Amino acid sequence: MKNKYLLTQSSILVIFFLLFVLLISSCSSDEATKNLINTTSNTQTIGILETNGSADESIYKAVDSLGRVVSLEEKPTSIIIAGKATMIAADALSLFQEYRSHILAMGITDQGLGDFYDLLLPDLPIPERLPHSVSAEEIAGLNPDLVIMKDRNYSSVGETLDNLSYPVFSVNLENSDDYLQEIQELGKLLHQESRADEICFAYSSRLTHIREKLSSLKEMQKENVLLLYTTISDGITSFQIPPESWIQTYLVKESGAIPVWEEAAGSISWQKISFEQISQWNPDRIYIISYKTLTNHFMEEIKNSSLWQNLSAYQNNQIKSFPADFHNWAQPDTRWILGLQWLAKDLHPEIFSMIDIEKEIVSFYNDFYGITETSFIYTILDRYRKSLLTIE
Repeated sequence: MKNKYLLTQSSILVIFFLLFVLLISSCSSDEATKNLINTTSNTQTIGILETNGSADESIYKAVDSLGRVVSLEEKPTSIIIAGKATMIAADALSLFQEYRSHILAMGITDQGLGDFYDLLLPDLPIPERLPHSVSAEEIAGLNPDLVIMKDRNYSSVGETLDNLSYPVFSVNLENSDDYLQEIQELGKLLHQESRADEICFAYSSRLTHIREKLSSLKEMQKENVLLLYTTISDGITSFQIPPESWIQTYLVKESGAIPVWEEAAGSISWQKISFEQISQWNPDRIYIISYKTLTNHFMEEIKNSSLWQNLSAYQNNQIKSFPADFHNWAQPDTRWILGLQWLAKDLHPEIFSMIDIEKEIVSFYNDFYGITETSFIYTILDRYRKSLLTIE
């Protein structure tokens, strides 16, 4: 009887154990199913985000130079580049070849040396040209789906366009430290991240080569250099120096020289200086910059000046024009890297004996603008050669 009871008790324990296992299995199964549903649900949500309107907003989105997040609902196909300094913004956008045909209108891009876009867009309709003073209402009347402008134009034009629901992407491109980052952000906005990477690599590899070659250059080996932006008004020539933070100053530093004007420079714009100041600095080398014309007139004036003849740079044949093609290379345009290569070689011909500037020009227009046509390259090289002047 006792054994029978024990058997019954054992049986009951077994039954409870089996019930417990079944319960646990059921709970585990439910939890696994719940996880699967959640995972599937999450996956579907991601898929929807990648294909519907929300996805486009996340793809066509970037931060502009003013720190504003700019979002587009779809690929921009009617782009306007407007405001002052249009050329700098237009040349940056044109690095993304796919978007050249989507330029609806742009401001004036000829600084005085010729219009690069007559050559760059020969097979495309010439975009409508807008005056630098174009208003927000005039731009809105063209119904663009994206407006790109230098950030200096935002308060006067861009903000109104924003209020009218026209997307505005501002660029600065004045500061060398931020230049490549801005190209990356523009690539994000256009969903051209890979192309932006290619552009930045092309810049970085050229810059790295110069830095490596100059890494052993000692401070005492660096020459004092003066860049002078020259203009003429009412028959009077004036000379100006750039701010310390601008790309012109950066070019001199990166090329292994000392910008003699750095401590005297203003912080936000070109600053006029007297010949007395130039004489006081008496730099080893002087480079003359002109954006609206070739430097011929200025170089001839300097050559015939008895004052300039007392400078060391004059006596050592080291007053030269800074090169140009359609635009002068000493500005925050895409060509600044050519300006750096040329200046580094001119200052240190032994260190950069392997650099052939004309080959670098061909490489630049191929890598950055996809240009290989012989006639185009010949035009660029011819302009470059004619821009080179030295007072001897």
